[in-house]
Amino acid sequence: MTTPRTRPDTAAEHAANEAFAELLFSPEGLADPYSRYRRLREAAPVHRSTLGTWVLTGYDDVDEFLRSKQVEKDIHIWMANRFSGEWEHHQALRKLAANLLWTNPPEHTRMRRLVNRAFSEKRVLEHRAFIERRFEELIAPVAEAGEGDVCNQVFFPLALSVVADLIGVPQDEAPLLRDKIRDFQRTFEPGMTASELLKADQAAKFLDDYFAELVRSKQRRRGDDLVSALLDIEDDGGSRLDFDDLVQMCHMVIAAGSETTTFFLTNGVRLFAEHPDQARLVSEDRSLLRSATEEILRYMPSAHMIPRTTAGPVTVGGVEIPAGARVMVWIAAANRDPLRFPDPDRFDVTRKDAAPMSYGLGTHYCLGWRLANLQAEVVFSALFDRFTDIELTEPLRHRARVAFPQIEALRIRFRRRSEQRPTAPGTVRFLSPEYLAAMESLAPSEQPAIPHVNVKVQFRATEAPEGEVDYHLLIEKGAVVGAGRGPLVDADLEITARYRDLLDFQSTRLDATEAFVSGRFAVSGDRAKLLELMMVLQSGTYHQYVAELWERTTW
Repeated sequence: MTTPRTRPDTAAEHAANEAFAELLFSPEGLADPYSRYRRLREAAPVHRSTLGTWVLTGYDDVDEFLRSKQVEKDIHIWMANRFSGEWEHHQALRKLAANLLWTNPPEHTRMRRLVNRAFSEKRVLEHRAFIERRFEELIAPVAEAGEGDVCNQVFFPLALSVVADLIGVPQDEAPLLRDKIRDFQRTFEPGMTASELLKADQAAKFLDDYFAELVRSKQRRRGDDLVSALLDIEDDGGSRLDFDDLVQMCHMVIAAGSETTTFFLTNGVRLFAEHPDQARLVSEDRSLLRSATEEILRYMPSAHMIPRTTAGPVTVGGVEIPAGARVMVWIAAANRDPLRFPDPDRFDVTRKDAAPMSYGLGTHYCLGWRLANLQAEVVFSALFDRFTDIELTEPLRHRARVAFPQIEALRIRFRRRSEQRPTAPGTVRFLSPEYLAAMESLAPSEQPAIPHVNVKVQFRATEAPEGEVDYHLLIEKGAVVGAGRGPLVDADLEITARYRDLLDFQSTRLDATEAFVSGRFAVSGDRAKLLELMMVLQSGTYHQYVAELWERTTW
């Protein structure tokens, strides 16, 4: 139960409306919705906005609200006053209304019971082999290149292929549905432009025609798929899904199952790239994979907001929401509520008993959660088996969405584990004291003298396996005469770089000039000394020695 609270004062109401406006209508809210969720929750966790829509952001409030029998999804209430009151004239919006996602008991209960009988755990688990095989096909070219856009090259085609296989759509036809699905999905957003609605209408007609023909083909000849199974399933009273029910069911499974799973997987890889320490924990202890999956769903869910309406008054946290209300339930905000999750803005794969709201709650709990989790298990396990040092290679571009505010692409690069050498006698770990001692052992007599080159360089490696690492090089007359851990109080130059970039530089994957020009090596101090340092870094003797040291270096 939520704790009763006093009604927010005028200042709190204004603060909540301001945060809500930024969330809906600003580029800042698009790029960082979570700080707006926090401001909303702190000002008025149960808030009636100036728009008349109610907004819920607290975990206990969301939990209590979604469990109420007075909560439903009435498309007529939700769409009231939208599209000049003529929303039923649009095929896309009529299709949305006919979807299982917008039905209520007892009809929802009847349909859900029938679908659950066919969409069993056994049927889901039978798709593991297909998921593994399809993932291998899609990741292969990305793995070969060492980088790529895993969101669009791998995860969307994977998720679409899986749900297509589930309902019996031929694999060579599944790509035809991709753009139409994304055009239709815009109907789930609070706001749509006229051009977006036109595209959604066109997509709805295409999808209705396509799935109608799919159902007819299954009526003529059954297959080993969900649609064929649903054709023959009946409940205890002899009720079955009719033709229109099956058409809309196909659409729901394909659309919901492809988009949400795409971003579940995308967000997981993004978080592992942004939090290499957490990725390392899972890589080294696969028993953490399940809690890591729950943490991904909590920290960065695919859907941020789910719509609901009220059939009767609902009291939440001492605040009464009247009958006939439109309610935006912000599950992404609930998932960051500090009253439920200690240190909620920290991504922690060891977090216990997360219980995120990401699959919803109550009557409309996500139908495909098992299939989504199975894909996550297969994909994340395979990625950790094959790759390490995953990192983002370009700034993220956010979609102009509110309910599903995801990113347009996720370009990453990585190192294949086969590239790493096994530890053997004589090997040294990159940037370890032993590695730096080996650097220092390059005696000055073996290096050509450059009398005017004298540089003291302080390095800081970020995102190293052990955290930040400070080390230094001492160069006298063009020769490396000292190397070791720790800071230099009188360094001429200070260079900060990620561990991965330093690794690429030492392996000759990254040229010294490119490292500095691109900003991957950030420099402070006496920049004139950088010219002297470059004379050493670009010398043949230095490269020959580093190449020899690299042959016995692990990381």
